[in-house]
Amino acid sequence: MIALLGALASWSHRRALAHVMSLLVLLWAGAVALREVLPRVGYAKTSLTWTCEAAPTVPAAGTPATPAPAPAKPAP
Repeated sequence: MIALLGALASWSHRRALAHVMSLLVLLWAGAVALREVLPRVGYAKTSLTWTCEAAPTVPAAGTPATPAPAPAKPAP
């Protein structure tokens, strides 16, 4: 809103640099608004998965899936 008022005021007072700056701020605000709004309305939604893309590896036959725990030392 302020960028729009700045663009109108700078146009009426013939301030070229201020007008260009206010238009750039207006475009930047629009881009930020679109970045926030579009995913929420489903237009630019990204799907996130909870699984890995790679298949899980299976250990070879005869090898334990987890290493065996170390033997406990006897108490003195």
